[in-house]
Amino acid sequence: MKEEASVRDVPASQADASLAEITAKRRGVIRRYLYQHPRVMDGVVALSYALLVTPTVGDAVQSGGWLAASLLILVAGGLFFRRSHPVALVAFVAVVEVAVTLLHPWGSNVSAGLWFSLYAVAVVHTRRFALITLAAATAPLALLYLLAAVGPMEASLVRESGRNPAEFQLLTSIAAGATIALSNVIATGIGISVRQRREHEQEVAAWAARTAGLASVNERNRIAREMHDVVAHSLTVMISLSDGAAVVVRKSPDRAAEVLGELSRTGRTALADMRRVLGVLRADDGGTAPREPLASGGSLAKLLEGFRTAGLPLHYSHT
Repeated sequence: MKEEASVRDVPASQADASLAEITAKRRGVIRRYLYQHPRVMDGVVALSYALLVTPTVGDAVQSGGWLAASLLILVAGGLFFRRSHPVALVAFVAVVEVAVTLLHPWGSNVSAGLWFSLYAVAVVHTRRFALITLAAATAPLALLYLLAAVGPMEASLVRESGRNPAEFQLLTSIAAGATIALSNVIATGIGISVRQRREHEQEVAAWAARTAGLASVNERNRIAREMHDVVAHSLTVMISLSDGAAVVVRKSPDRAAEVLGELSRTGRTALADMRRVLGVLRADDGGTAPREPLASGGSLAKLLEGFRTAGLPLHYSHT
């Protein structure tokens, strides 16, 4: 009986801690705040990109390349829409970065916009679609560096080279193209990993919901089986008392009144038991059902007395 009391004392709000709350606690304070405020996270991403391309914007402005600087600023603004339009953002950023590379070949972190946009695509879409987008977005800029065949870039390479221009051009172009491709692959891989983790969390949550539903059904069935004996006993006693009252009323009206009183008490007890079990078995139980235990060992004497009162045959052994 002490165990039953301790279980009943546990608040339902504590027993029903959701998986979402547990996952949120694992994220930490900063990650949990950014997860709950996605627009703030978008601002952090845009600011990070702006800081990465600040040297390129400064160099472009000093050299009169206002167009290149303006395009990079547009990319920073476009990162605010990476959640709602990730694919369109990838296409826009890919075109802008090719244009900026042609206008200002030696800009630093020009391809950083693709990191964030490819990550957004990988988080939202399937892995296959993310890999196709990765290849389509990386190819133009990587090939541009790899070939180094466009006028402004080629002239800049020759001007900066103190060695054989062709050799310098080849090595630098390969290194730049490989770096861009590798960084884009890493960003896409991180996005795919995040998507898989979220899908796993959703599957675990769905499994937990199904398990809780099955446990609830099993518990209701168990209670119904246990209540069957209690209700059957009450109905048996009531039938016996009513039959006895019909016989006794002619011979001893006073005794018949006692029998009818016992019949009424048994009926009320059965009704209370039925209300309790129906409250527990409701699928949409809002917590209104009584949580006290049903008849147990402590009320065995009352159970036996009901049979004796009804005059039913009773055999009881205790070990």
